[in-house]
Amino acid sequence: MFVPQWVNEEFSKLVVIDDPLANLRSLEQLGDWVDDMKITVVALAKEAGHTFQEIGEVQAKPRQAVQRTLKSAQSRGWTDPQFDGRDSSTLRYWFDWLTDQIATGKTVPGRDLEKERAQVIAELEARYDAGILRKPPGGLRSLRND
Repeated sequence: MFVPQWVNEEFSKLVVIDDPLANLRSLEQLGDWVDDMKITVVALAKEAGHTFQEIGEVQAKPRQAVQRTLKSAQSRGWTDPQFDGRDSSTLRYWFDWLTDQIATGKTVPGRDLEKERAQVIAELEARYDAGILRKPPGGLRSLRND
């Protein structure tokens, strides 16, 4: 599983910082990421053929709660049809991956990572503005003024 660089940095802060508010801020960001990753992994488990009942048992939730969570995470593309059927947690995963690739100077032949990242940001911001996302993704908090 891909773990974004910023997640590792937040964990590192928890080890060396004694400031409770700084630790709480890091824990909030990590909690948001964990919540997003749970949705992504639930979708992968469903695609792999597991039932909502099985997934719910692992999470100690009723199958109906798993179904609702997965359904609410899926959305139509607000800025481009390429995002149709892509849940917000997948877009956040893409955002983190693209950000890490760009930050480390990696390139992918035939792909403009900066452009793809800008498209993902625009889609996530449109979903946030439409009220689909409860919180802006961790990496976008610094890009927004609200």
